[in-house]
Amino acid sequence: MGNDSGELDLHDYLDSVEEFCTAIESRTVSVDDSSTSTQIGTYFETELRDWFEEKHGLVSEGSVAEDIDLPAFNLDVKTTSNRQPQSSDTFEDPGERITGVDYNIPLFVYDKESVGGGNRFDIETCAYVPKERASDYRKSEDAVKLVADYREGGLSESELREQLEDLTGVGAVSDEKFEEIKQDPPAKGAIIVTPCSGGPTTTRWSRKRSPRGPNASTAQ
Repeated sequence: MGNDSGELDLHDYLDSVEEFCTAIESRTVSVDDSSTSTQIGTYFETELRDWFEEKHGLVSEGSVAEDIDLPAFNLDVKTTSNRQPQSSDTFEDPGERITGVDYNIPLFVYDKESVGGGNRFDIETCAYVPKERASDYRKSEDAVKLVADYREGGLSESELREQLEDLTGVGAVSDEKFEEIKQDPPAKGAIIVTPCSGGPTTTRWSRKRSPRGPNASTAQ
């Protein structure tokens, strides 16, 4: 079943995703494809695209250019080690730390073991983070309180904007995002976001959560 945007719902394919995880765990992956976090991320992205094409006929042609790994689901695959969580550039607008991003995120949390000739993966968690919850859980919660204060007359519009921008910790929120937050306060996020000093906003992926839907779990 899809939604109003035409995206397929990954919830309708959870059994297939579970089978994919089992298949990945059964393989020995060459060192050339699984030594660095970037290589591992690329491996999972490629294998998941191939899996959905083979099992369900969902071709993801042109997805790499769009930075979306499975366009049919509007998914951008993320991977992280259970022992050493990775970070990645995720947000184009600082306001997305509060509102979430424009794509859904399947997050594979793995342990890697070196074996003869390559590496094997034990997938600890496959978490699904819907786009409306792909935001910082503390920042999104604080933003809701600020908007409520603004609506009750406790903050002017300029004060609201200033405090929302302080909340992101990384810079000015676009006019579009500001209006979005003001008119429609976000759902509570399910990830942890850490700004790099002097660099882009990054996401530090939480490794203890396994959200399977918009209301299934929250980050700690």
